[in-house]
Amino acid sequence: MSRQQPGPREPVTQPAQAVIAGLPAAAGGDKSLGFTLLEIALVLLIVSLLLVSGIASLSSQRENSQREKVQLYLEGMREALIGYTVRNGRLPCPDTDFDGFGNVTAGVCDALIGTLPWGDFLNVDKSGSRVGRPLTAGLDPWGNPFTYDIGRAYNTTIAWTDAVCADCLLTVEDAAATLLANDAAAVIVSHGKNGRGHYLSNTVPLTRTNMPAVADSEYENANDDKLYRQGAGDDALIWFAPAEVKLPLQRAGRIAP
Repeated sequence: MSRQQPGPREPVTQPAQAVIAGLPAAAGGDKSLGFTLLEIALVLLIVSLLLVSGIASLSSQRENSQREKVQLYLEGMREALIGYTVRNGRLPCPDTDFDGFGNVTAGVCDALIGTLPWGDFLNVDKSGSRVGRPLTAGLDPWGNPFTYDIGRAYNTTIAWTDAVCADCLLTVEDAAATLLANDAAAVIVSHGKNGRGHYLSNTVPLTRTNMPAVADSEYENANDDKLYRQGAGDDALIWFAPAEVKLPLQRAGRIAP
């Protein structure tokens, strides 16, 4: 007795209602399967806050990096200035015409304050370029010239017998006006991110810009009165004590003790 072979199965179909039931709810239907406008708005708000926080954090990190960089620049300049002094028996003179070299006549500085003579530090000729020389090109991390001031007692060849006088050295205080030094031989200043009081580039005679208010502590670092404030606003500075300048000269045999 032969059995009849089963034919191909017919596709199983579901009622339309069953298919529709498996789809996400349409507008006005069950809201449990989708996002409401309120939920989307909250997500966008959170994302925005995270982005703002991230940008602020990056900005803060960049500013901290620049503050650290300016300290490295200043310390590098300290070494460069001492090296120049040992080679030449004198402090480099301030640059007053923005060519990167100190201005000096008959062995005496033409001025006691100006911009940093970065070309003298590099020991290059006057065709030297700032490009690729950020440490000694006289510009701080914000692209502004450093202010460089020397005491009148040190505007020519240095000797141990240099007189210490009230009007020929520089005074340095902290931001609270507490005395730190009253016999500084030289001071180098970065006027910080806000740049208040820095010298304009390529102006002869040198001209300061964006001067701080007289009541502002940064004013002391820009008014050319031989008094400087460490920690004033966002300024950064270093100063040189007389012994810091003279002892290397003695060790090098350039001056007698």
